[in-house]
Amino acid sequence: MEKILLYSTKKEIYELIRNIFGKRVQVSHIQNDEIPISAGNFQFILTDCDYQCRLDRCLKKFAFLYQNRTIPSAMIRPILLKDNPKQFPGFYLMVFNDYNPYFFQKRIFTTIKSSRYYAGSSSFPIPPSNPLYKIIQVQKKIAESPEKSLSLSSLAHSSDCSPSWLSSNFKRLSGISLQSYLRKMKCCYALWQLAFTDRPIKTIALEAGYEPLYFSQLFHQTFGTPPSSLRKLSW
Repeated sequence: MEKILLYSTKKEIYELIRNIFGKRVQVSHIQNDEIPISAGNFQFILTDCDYQCRLDRCLKKFAFLYQNRTIPSAMIRPILLKDNPKQFPGFYLMVFNDYNPYFFQKRIFTTIKSSRYYAGSSSFPIPPSNPLYKIIQVQKKIAESPEKSLSLSSLAHSSDCSPSWLSSNFKRLSGISLQSYLRKMKCCYALWQLAFTDRPIKTIALEAGYEPLYFSQLFHQTFGTPPSSLRKLSW
């Protein structure tokens, strides 16, 4: 039987993943303080994002993914909707380790993305005619492609709405401003690169769409420490 390791503090995500796979796949759930040294017995690793951007917690998760980087892994990012702050309405997937997965590992990934909970599947319950759908599509593009430089106009175009509509409705419907959401996602991906690659800070900043000095300010605002401090860590 195929095995998935879920690293998450949220019971509802564990129940959701079990519901997606049923009895076809064994899902093991570990909490933050139960991290095993190796996940070698598993075929896929899932972790989650709580949008709180706590440096210690994020680094702990990223370090675990990096130490097990030969195993395909992805991060579940819940959809943010203002009217449902305590509900888990669905999710996006940010892929981290995806190096030549085997057929059964690709099948796990495909099963997750075809479930009704994934924002992008054909069975997703919110129809395109609903204004929420446009906001969800923008969140999805940012959450799943944080390495890309995304402008307001390009995001609006991808979700078939005007820049002015997107700018005025993103926060109203999601509970967070578009710029804040962009900052969190881009700084999260930057954290991964800063801690576990040797890419220059300037390159990471420019590819994210920011000037290096402004990027350092945003990163410090998000995680409470400058990006240069991450270079002093070792794993």
